[in-house]
Amino acid sequence: MAAANSCLIFCLIFLTNSSDSAKILGVFPTAAPSHYILGNALLRGLAEAGHNVTMIKAIKKIDPFMAEYKSPMLSVVMGSLFSTAYTEKTLNHTEVQKLVRSNEKFDVVIAGQFANDAVKAFAAHFDAHLIIFSSVYANSMINHLVGNPSLPSFAPEIMSNFPPRMSFFQRLYNTIIKFIFYMTHVIWVYPIQNGLIKKYFPQPVEIDEVLYNVSLILLNSHPSISSPQPYVPCMIDIGGFHIKPPKKLPADLQSFLDNATEGVIYFSMGSNIKSKDLPLEKRNAILKAFSNLKEKVLWKWEDDVLPDQSPNVRLGKWLPQQDILGR
Repeated sequence: MAAANSCLIFCLIFLTNSSDSAKILGVFPTAAPSHYILGNALLRGLAEAGHNVTMIKAIKKIDPFMAEYKSPMLSVVMGSLFSTAYTEKTLNHTEVQKLVRSNEKFDVVIAGQFANDAVKAFAAHFDAHLIIFSSVYANSMINHLVGNPSLPSFAPEIMSNFPPRMSFFQRLYNTIIKFIFYMTHVIWVYPIQNGLIKKYFPQPVEIDEVLYNVSLILLNSHPSISSPQPYVPCMIDIGGFHIKPPKKLPADLQSFLDNATEGVIYFSMGSNIKSKDLPLEKRNAILKAFSNLKEKVLWKWEDDVLPDQSPNVRLGKWLPQQDILGR
């Protein structure tokens, strides 16, 4: 009888499902809808996999001010200024400070990366592993965190828009951009972020202890669409992870696509920049180009009327982008 009971217990043990879940804090302070969409998809997937997930995110949307800065070097400076301001707004929030001063414990902190280095201190504060999530491919903002080689001779800076095969002058300009990025952070961004750590964490650490204690970097990129670059082992491409199976389109939109015998071009400026805010000369140039196409155009346009709209263009203030592209 005892042997039978032992055998029954042994079988029941093997029939039970084992679980290995982690308590995860996700911090995404950049006030851009695209960053939130990616961060939310990542953390939701982890929650569905059985992990305990808490998310800190920005609330307000950003204005399309970056469109005004055509110089890559000025964009580096202004982008850092903007993100630093939102980092402090995040850390200064009442609920965030309650969390910092609570007895909560986390195994992992996932931090969205964009000139917001002070939030990495959550990992040190909770004695947790730090994972960096980058909404773009490997670049100077993240390579140095794990010692990944990033030479300006072959790795175009994210603000440069240069092709992988750069001319001599492009490589020279690329080097200047990289140098300005580095000096901007060393002289200005890092000292400010270090001050935020000391201001908002009860047991502050130095920023150098936070920056270079990264366990893993997740990149929203894929080798098929990114420039060739070396990766250290802790850098992983996960591009496309947020894409869901396409849903059925509204009947009128489906009809528009079905009747486009020559194909359809989907045009959107994304979530940060609105097409209706384009300068008149740029808008007219785009309209002229579209009017000469045999394909139909589906344009995410945030206003009721588009002056001089050509017959092959259909507008939509909001469009189910993933469902359209997944058709």
